[in-house]
Amino acid sequence: MGESLNSIVILGFSGSGKTTLSKSLSTLPRTVEAHEYILMCSLGQVYGAIDSPDIQRALRKGTARNLQTFVRSPACRGRFARFHRALTKSSGIFDFVNRLMDASIERLIYESNFMTFCPELITSALPKAKFLCLQRDGRDCARIISEKYNILTDALLTQATTSEVLFSDRRVREFHIPWWVDHGDDEVFLSCPPCGRALWMWQAMKRRVHAFASNQCNSDRQKIFFLNYEDLLNKPATCLDTVEKHLDFPMTREVKRRWMKIADSRQKYSIKLNFSHQESDFGPAWQKARPVWESLGYK
Repeated sequence: MGESLNSIVILGFSGSGKTTLSKSLSTLPRTVEAHEYILMCSLGQVYGAIDSPDIQRALRKGTARNLQTFVRSPACRGRFARFHRALTKSSGIFDFVNRLMDASIERLIYESNFMTFCPELITSALPKAKFLCLQRDGRDCARIISEKYNILTDALLTQATTSEVLFSDRRVREFHIPWWVDHGDDEVFLSCPPCGRALWMWQAMKRRVHAFASNQCNSDRQKIFFLNYEDLLNKPATCLDTVEKHLDFPMTREVKRRWMKIADSRQKYSIKLNFSHQESDFGPAWQKARPVWESLGYK
């Protein structure tokens, strides 16, 4: 089932616009939306942290099986699920009736943050998938995820109960070191404030997803499209036209209507945040991540 679906995988750090894009595209007919929580939330971190090829192979097979089970399950194909999709995704009464009567599923949208660490895992589960990788200035993303989730604090690094350090056996004094911190950088990482540690994680994700894209053969590389958050806000119609060409199927009027509405509200919200970046707010992570955000065109 996963191999036959024309899936869309949307990857990006918190605050990059991936959820907004996913919600808009999920209004396409015969489309179901899968959040990363249908799999183990920390799966991307687990896969990246483990060096065993046998365990990685087992995780790839398990991921494929879980997604196939999800698409076959009542959560996708049950009457209530169909009614809910028709009620929340329809553009009018005729569209509502058509969605209610049509039980077929042609497209799966999977959105994830942590799978950005290991896109090869989701590629093996959904081999026909096309990727949309959302990009935003990592300093913005670090501020958003720090304020929203309060991650990578000293207290959390000592507890070893969060996804970032759950599978790391590296310790410096009482602190557990995330697997994506290079060996030798432990003390530098710990000297950063939580916002800086979030920026460190952002640059690690970006390095891995761009390495994945560059290592693909030409045909597979064409399945991956990098999309800037600012383009989503400032040029939403043009941006969706570009997405339409990449995905190679037409966007419906409802997709475009919802995206224009959401983009307008997010633009106002983003302007109101008005982030100003100071190196002192991020500590040594500023210099660690600087080459990455500059390579994406941010100053």
